[in-house]
Amino acid sequence: MTPAHIEKEQKAGTRGKVRDAATIFDENAALLICSNTAWANDLRAHRWRETLLDQRQAWGRSVEVFLFGHALMEKLVKPYKAITAHTWVVPAEAEFFALTPEQQRAWIDTAVAYQLKKGVQTGDFTPLPVLGVPGWQEGQDESFYADTQVFRPPRHKA
Repeated sequence: MTPAHIEKEQKAGTRGKVRDAATIFDENAALLICSNTAWANDLRAHRWRETLLDQRQAWGRSVEVFLFGHALMEKLVKPYKAITAHTWVVPAEAEFFALTPEQQRAWIDTAVAYQLKKGVQTGDFTPLPVLGVPGWQEGQDESFYADTQVFRPPRHKA
């Protein structure tokens, strides 16, 4: 989003899709760093059990989540199971997961800045109940992920 986008919206008295997406990113984004885009496809398809339970050993090795949105982090001060992030997918090579935390943050800054220069739309995000990320909550068993109030099935398009 550029100052020209904001000025155009202000003159028109509207708020556009780019600005909405930028707000989502700022407020509620989590970054899904993955060496295989199948992770993102599985999350978009709401394959919660398969992605978060069955493949839990891969978390931290070929996929990881980094929180970004400040409102998302504020919610996690007093966590509850249904906190859901708008997840932004950042593809990475497998070598990313061997970097030090400082190197990972620098890499993420560069990669996300590059992606954002291309633009952002609300459809770029996919939901992720953050306490479902392996190791982020106790009791993550079959029944934990079977809770359809949190781990909702995909919407069927009419």
